Amino acid sequence: MRAALEGRTEIIKALLAKGADLNEKDNWGRTALMFATINLHRDTVRTLLERGAEVNVRANDGATALMLAACAGDIGIVKALLARRANVEGKFISTGKTAAMLAADHGFDEVAQLIRGIEGRAILRTHAQSLTEPQAENELVEIRNQITQKPRNHLSDLGAGILSRSQGPTSRGRSSAEASDHAE
Repeated sequence: MRAALEGRTEIIKALLAKGADLNEKDNWGRTALMFATINLHRDTVRTLLERGAEVNVRANDGATALMLAACAGDIGIVKALLARRANVEGKFISTGKTAAMLAADHGFDEVAQLIRGIEGRAILRTHAQSLTEPQAENELVEIRNQITQKPRNHLSDLGAGILSRSQGPTSRGRSSAEASDHAE
């Protein structure tokens, strides 16, 4: 853990070669990946991820490596964690804040937007998976109908009715004024 905290990537590689547990936790439930993340040791984070560090381990307070990276505002580490399918929905136990909320609170808007985009896709995926096939088909039909329906505007309907009555078979596409000129 200390090697990750200090960003000593070569020592971590040597420890892993001797069989060290990549996902070992300290008394607070923090892992080497979390320590490397919060201290912005990118090479160490990359090495740990390449060696299979679990990105979704939760510390005793609910923190994950993604939440810590969001607090630190390092978009490179955030992207690396997201590429390994880091859970964007994890929350701190005491505050209920997610990684996106933490990034926004610390003024890291680009990081917050990136994570929120992933959150949105995760919500849609979860919703889609919770539907039975007939439910999904019904929702799809309803969405298609909403898209293809023209908005009803009673004034435009009224105008269309007036135009169709004023244009008789003699007008053949002429305006009402043209049709009345030719009728005289």
